[in-house]
Amino acid sequence: MRRFISVWATEDHISPLSILRRWIRALSRVARVTPSATCILWDATNSSISVKGHVISLDAYKSHVRNTCNELVDFVNHHVLLDVKLPDKAYALPEEENDDINTRGFGLFALPAEALATGNHPSTIFLDALCRSGGLCQIHNGAIQWDPNELATWLANITQAWSMVLVLLHILSLPARGTEEVVWQHANSISSSRHLFLSPHLKTLVTQSNYSKTTAITGVYKYVIRPVPYLLAKVITILLRIIRPVEMMAVASRASEEQRHPILEKYSTHMFVSAGNVWNSEELSAALKHWYMEKLGIPFGLNLHRHFAQALQRKFHSYGNQGQNLGDVANRGLGHSREVADMNYARQPGDLGVGVSDRQRFEEVGMGWITWHGMAVSPSPTPQDNINDK
Repeated sequence: MRRFISVWATEDHISPLSILRRWIRALSRVARVTPSATCILWDATNSSISVKGHVISLDAYKSHVRNTCNELVDFVNHHVLLDVKLPDKAYALPEEENDDINTRGFGLFALPAEALATGNHPSTIFLDALCRSGGLCQIHNGAIQWDPNELATWLANITQAWSMVLVLLHILSLPARGTEEVVWQHANSISSSRHLFLSPHLKTLVTQSNYSKTTAITGVYKYVIRPVPYLLAKVITILLRIIRPVEMMAVASRASEEQRHPILEKYSTHMFVSAGNVWNSEELSAALKHWYMEKLGIPFGLNLHRHFAQALQRKFHSYGNQGQNLGDVANRGLGHSREVADMNYARQPGDLGVGVSDRQRFEEVGMGWITWHGMAVSPSPTPQDNINDK
């Protein structure tokens, strides 16, 4: 091989490969000095932005984001919870976090067997109410019988709710990479630790990523913490604490004996699952593009939205005296610049140790991003009605 290269691939000899190397070197010099095409343009008042020719009014954008959150709440109440009223504590976020990332099956919304046995768990109360109403399911000879048509509609509504959640997470929590978000887990599994945690400081959920495209090669994870707006955190709580156990039971009832175990494993660990399969990034991109087309009439998928979010973050968030420090953290959160390479907090796969100061900086960046959209990060200091009354 060395002899072949020395004869045919060096620039000292005339050969096809040596000529090709000269061309590559010359074109590389041209590419490095050629300015990039302008893709982001602001108007004089900073009230609208053009991303590759697509103009967005920021007021309209933020209004649609807030309205979508309210639409999601209404959709979950009427089409997923089916207007079933539950005790207020069923909708409350978890009260504490022990940072367990090792115990298989552990998560904020893990369902202990004893909870089902007592019949006081929100999911069992919900299932009892469904059986009494008799539309989606009913008890016959001591077993639950599901109406096939009603069940198909209900499962499709759950998928639609999770799709809206994923879009809003992507918009409101600084956009992660699509391949990263769709594999997020709410509970630990044999293949990965969980990605959903509770912030004791913010009193809301946060996602914590342990993702890198080069992890399989380097064994090094890159960690980013993204706060979840409080209203969206309450919807996730409903979908995982109340709906997911019943959803698992319904899906398992339609699966064969061989399919049942892997299906239940996916539902009990991953956040974004439907029809027995974990989602892929194409589904996120399609959902995001549908939202932008429906609300703003522009064809933004994952790539263009990332440009848009990066432009907003750099334009409107200087972070005061900590500008450079928090600005670097924001860039890492977006995963869109060279600073992301610095986020190698852990050198062992599965180690989710993020320092206290790093955690606080991530939370501060996330708070600024969410409040800029006009959303609340933490619960109000005054008592609030449960989500059914919103």
